[in-house]
Amino acid sequence: MNYKNSTVLVLLLFLSHSFAAPTLLFKVQETPLAKKHTVWGRTGVNRVDQVLQRLQKNAVPLFTQADENLQRWYQIYFSSADSAEHTLEVLAGLPDLEYADLNRAFRLHDRPDDPRLDEQWALSRVQAFDAWDIEQGDAAIPIAIIDTGVDYKHKDLEANIWINPGEDLNGNGVFDLTDLNGIDDDGNGYIDDVMGWDFTDAPNYPDGGDYLERDHDPMDEHGHGTGVAGIVAAVSDNQIGISGLAPNCRIMNLRAFTANGYGEEDDVASAVLYAIENDARIINMSFGDVFVSRVLDDVIEYARKKDIIMVASAGNSSSDDVHYPSGFNATISVGSTDESDQLSGFSNYGSTIDLVAPGSDILSTDLNDGYRFWNGTSFSCPYVSAAAALLLSRNTALAAESIRGILVNSTDLIGGTDAWNPLFGSGRLNVLQALSKPVQSIVRITEPALDQGFATGPLMIRGSAWSPSFSEYSLYWGTGFNPDAWNPIIKGVTTPLIDSVLYVWDHLPKDGEYTLSLRVQNRDGAEERHQTRFFLDSTPPVISETALFPMIDGPNRVICLNFIQMICAKEPSITARLVRMMHGIRRN
Repeated sequence: MNYKNSTVLVLLLFLSHSFAAPTLLFKVQETPLAKKHTVWGRTGVNRVDQVLQRLQKNAVPLFTQADENLQRWYQIYFSSADSAEHTLEVLAGLPDLEYADLNRAFRLHDRPDDPRLDEQWALSRVQAFDAWDIEQGDAAIPIAIIDTGVDYKHKDLEANIWINPGEDLNGNGVFDLTDLNGIDDDGNGYIDDVMGWDFTDAPNYPDGGDYLERDHDPMDEHGHGTGVAGIVAAVSDNQIGISGLAPNCRIMNLRAFTANGYGEEDDVASAVLYAIENDARIINMSFGDVFVSRVLDDVIEYARKKDIIMVASAGNSSSDDVHYPSGFNATISVGSTDESDQLSGFSNYGSTIDLVAPGSDILSTDLNDGYRFWNGTSFSCPYVSAAAALLLSRNTALAAESIRGILVNSTDLIGGTDAWNPLFGSGRLNVLQALSKPVQSIVRITEPALDQGFATGPLMIRGSAWSPSFSEYSLYWGTGFNPDAWNPIIKGVTTPLIDSVLYVWDHLPKDGEYTLSLRVQNRDGAEERHQTRFFLDSTPPVISETALFPMIDGPNRVICLNFIQMICAKEPSITARLVRMMHGIRRN
């Protein structure tokens, strides 16, 4: 084999794909009789040649030795795409041409050479291989992973770790020890944050490793974050291990969880703000708990206003308990499925689920250049984050709500249903459909917020009901969190609305827990839903089971008050335990 020639061929292919000037192909109606006497750069067809002369362009025969049909093909070379487009417009109006268009590029339908690719069943299930013919991601699109950190030395991840350009002193795009100079070079408030930041400062948690102070080293001491990172953007086609779903994107490494997998809400909130301030459009949040973090609620609302795409795991308690941050309206909530397209045994479900993705027996990266099979909604969540990154790489102008609309409208319906259901939400992620048929819609209830309570009516329902093929929207209510029956509030509204009052509900049901459902019907018969839970309670709150016990909070000795507040006195089963303490957040 001639290795020199092979090398030249590869180089030429690379150049033609990345740097080649645009060209235009056209075919004349018939072979000119005067072709033998035609000067170079002309076709012998008068009107075509007149245009070429006026535009100062030359037509080069595409095939010099072929039959009469192929000899009617010509090619024009250009120095810029604008010039090519203009010439195409002019030539397209000539009756003497049978065909004219820009020279198209094909892609090879090869699979990456990662040796454990066949063990990644989830990639086939979400149609990643075909999707990669459309988009494989953009290095300019970082995905912020707020987790236990990432093993940035892992051979299958290190090339895709986000590097802060303001702290990359030699500008080589990789981390070097010489980048650490003890100075906040980019002025963002973080010294030497070359490849992210470690936000963990959790002295209240007995833990090991690096957990007492925040610093510039977000190394993973647990493995969870490294597993999440591999699903998102493990390097593809490098003859090592696996491939991430968005293999050309970058991983912004934000450590907010300790070696034992615990994180404080202030650390997580700070990591969200860092991601926003450092231009991450996508944040993966594979963690949560059933309590509502008010500080995280405010930070996520801030992120929503900044048009950040936030993807959160739905939780692993095999229940319909509302889980946060996935329960917040601004997030995309992701449940988990197994290889049989069944709901994973551990996965949460219910009204807050937007869609599901593979999360059982998921092969991904682990500490110390290792690999292992992971389980949890923590590992279905990054598939959706990666899909969002591919969409954003394809079209950076897409808004966060548009990304959500595309993802939920392009799912595969599973579970024997033809619409939204409480187990799978809108269905299972399909990346190919999301990229090839991006249907942007906005279907969202913004008021009432999840778990908001009201004493009396009327209840103002605000939100958005819009899609490109919008037909009508309707509002329903049902009793409980996963109602067996739905009652119409208003049906068949034919006016699409964005961030407006959808309806003012005067005649409310009795006190209790309810779910509100917004349903948008499209002209093709497809339906999209968004649901939220709220409470009605006209009685004063009842406090019971109070208890005081000592607690150490850092250097201080404090008294913790624990009590139960009845949210709805007429429905004793509806309770909420409120505890004054620094909450820990369980990873999923």
